Amino acid sequence: MTSEPGTPHAIVVGITARTGRAIAALLAQAGWSIEGTARDVQAATVEIDRLSERGLRAASLDLSDQDSIDRFLEGRTGSPAADLLVIAGAPFEETPLDRATMKDFLHQAAAQAAGPALVASGMRSELARSNRPGGGAVVLFGDIHARLRPRAGATPYLAGKAGLESLVALLAVELAPIRVFGIAPGVIAWADDFDEARRANYLQRVPLGRAGTVEEAAALVRALVDSATYTTGIVIPIDGGRHLR
Repeated sequence: MTSEPGTPHAIVVGITARTGRAIAALLAQAGWSIEGTARDVQAATVEIDRLSERGLRAASLDLSDQDSIDRFLEGRTGSPAADLLVIAGAPFEETPLDRATMKDFLHQAAAQAAGPALVASGMRSELARSNRPGGGAVVLFGDIHARLRPRAGATPYLAGKAGLESLVALLAVELAPIRVFGIAPGVIAWADDFDEARRANYLQRVPLGRAGTVEEAAALVRALVDSATYTTGIVIPIDGGRHLR
């Protein structure tokens, strides 16, 4: 697994998700080499092949499974420097609290917080060898409804995302001088089961009056990695102002 000298290199966890796909596409267009992961390695391979000839490899990774994480990290032995780790793929599940079980909470805590923490820690040496301005960076995706604007109806999922957003500052200290950023979306890609009435009701509380896009999220990732070279440990909402009301 090699890339041309001087070519920036990113690992996108969740490359088959809409946000992960948009991030990988933007970076590939900018000349980055890309690795991608998904639970289904064949699907990840399709994305890598579609994006760029600079794609180096795809890998299977389930953030909720310790064995999967161990295999992924063991497979990285001897890997060259990495400039960016983006974790953009984790299960969105709207399970109301009155129907939630311990299994629901544990699954979301693993997939949203524990898994990303273990992957970031396991890739520390690769990211520490980045020679880009500002060094290596990690970007994690939270949710504005986890902490900034809590809502009912998805408590296990949002509790997991709240754990992930708390990780941003913790990892910024643990992994320093690797920079760590969190992005907390409102709506940047509608869930498939959000009907038109639910979408319209949501947008009534968005000051900018529209949903965001995965391309806007990807642009924020790139701006943080390229330009926020003296910033770490912060979570930035990308929600059109939804956290304000």
